[in-house]
Amino acid sequence: MSSVFRTRFNYKLYFLLLLVLPFLLGLYAGISTLLDNIKSGNYFDDFGLTIVMPVLVISFICYTFYFYISKSPQIEIDGKGIRIGNESIDFAEIKKIRVRSKHTTYFLIMSYDYVEASSIVLKTGTEYTIFVEHYWNGSLIRTNLSNLSNFLKGQTSSFRVSTTTFTQEESLQFYLEDFQEYRQPPYKFANYYIFSPLVLLLIYVAIFLEAPFILRGIFLVLALAFYFILVRQSHYFLLGENHLIVKNYLFPWWRKPFLIKGINHVTTETQPKQETALKVITTDFRIHRFQSGLMNDSMFSSLISAIKAKRKAKLGVSTQV
Repeated sequence: MSSVFRTRFNYKLYFLLLLVLPFLLGLYAGISTLLDNIKSGNYFDDFGLTIVMPVLVISFICYTFYFYISKSPQIEIDGKGIRIGNESIDFAEIKKIRVRSKHTTYFLIMSYDYVEASSIVLKTGTEYTIFVEHYWNGSLIRTNLSNLSNFLKGQTSSFRVSTTTFTQEESLQFYLEDFQEYRQPPYKFANYYIFSPLVLLLIYVAIFLEAPFILRGIFLVLALAFYFILVRQSHYFLLGENHLIVKNYLFPWWRKPFLIKGINHVTTETQPKQETALKVITTDFRIHRFQSGLMNDSMFSSLISAIKAKRKAKLGVSTQV
């Protein structure tokens, strides 16, 4: 019996709904005012706050759910074909597979092109775009598509479905290496001056403000959200002979090691209204992004060049551009 690969939706995407947290204060104020107006008989007072704001926030949440569900159809791959949602594709129908594909998708009016995708082009000209980051096992989609592409090109004699991810063993030898640190002094990161006082203020208000519990809870959640924004933007990097180590200034005990030979693609990426990130794609197609306000453009460029040089020296090939 042949193996069948099935995708699993990446439920972490719903954490993007945290972006609407600042609007929840307006939603709470609008609904509270609307209830008061109903009691007093003044239904249409403060129309923008009581009707427009709640409708916009609720509509945005509904659109977000719709967007991610519609862009994340169930995908199955077996030894004979691919099923994307309700569409079945036989291998003989496939003209080309792009393991890393560009696309022109938009989320509302914002470009969505920073999200990694693969595509399948049929001989009829139809193209299916697969947003691999929408799936919990998205790396396996690319593993299977890469293997299938090699089979269709005649580079391999058979195609075997992969249902489990090969995990590289974490080497502890990096403790013996000498590392070069890539990081600016923290006082050069402007967001520390902006968000730190805001976090402290929100915590103070949440604790001492005489207000309903739900409102104080919203202030506390906002404080945590802004703090974790700072955490996400506080990565820095250590580069040794065999490893790249990612660390975090606000979580000094945390680290993420990568074997140099296990890095397939490395570049910078700047998403809308976020700090520049180092994007690392490993040889098993796992995607990692590490935002850093502690790095400038020249430091990113120097780090990427050094990683590519070390990989080329070890394997005789460079990382992908």
